[in-house]
Amino acid sequence: MSALPSAARPEDVLARAVGDAVQVLNGQLRRAGAADVPNAPGLYAIWADGAVTEQLGIGSQGRAAPIYIGKAERSLRDRDLRAHFGVDGAKVRSGSSTLRRSLSALLADELELRPVPRGKTASDASKGFSLHPEDEGRLSTWMQDRLELATWALPVGLGIRLGDVESRVIRHWDPPLNIVHAPTSRTALRAARAALRFRAHDTIP
Repeated sequence: MSALPSAARPEDVLARAVGDAVQVLNGQLRRAGAADVPNAPGLYAIWADGAVTEQLGIGSQGRAAPIYIGKAERSLRDRDLRAHFGVDGAKVRSGSSTLRRSLSALLADELELRPVPRGKTASDASKGFSLHPEDEGRLSTWMQDRLELATWALPVGLGIRLGDVESRVIRHWDPPLNIVHAPTSRTALRAARAALRFRAHDTIP
């Protein structure tokens, strides 16, 4: 990102950062196991090709497209590779990953994924779901084999909120697995997630 005048207005700084993020996230895709993911705060874009978006039922007319945009407040390496993709033997829990819960909802039947309550009590479980431990690895393998990612590290000293950049990038691309900040409806995705949440809740004795 090119330098801005020291007296640049905050909205100009934000606009430049958004433009830079969109440009960077639109290239240099890497597999989940890549070693060069920055250990720094920033944004990430999860990409899928046309065959995968068709498999998920979120088709993009046969083109590769970003299906999810997220932010890492501390480390892109930890958030992307470990929390989402479970690389290097990292223990993952879909209950703490919006991306994994959405993918679980869309792939539950095909991958035979078993939802479990996210919390330990009935009231907690009704708020979310995770996956059976044996099934977390199956979802991770599917993701590592089929998805790619691009990252944008937040430049130091800009004085802007990462969340503000994230929300504008989401509105720019409208990725189908983003729910918060999405400019269009997510009725089908919300319904699929609700169905899996109900199945998880229904397993409580």
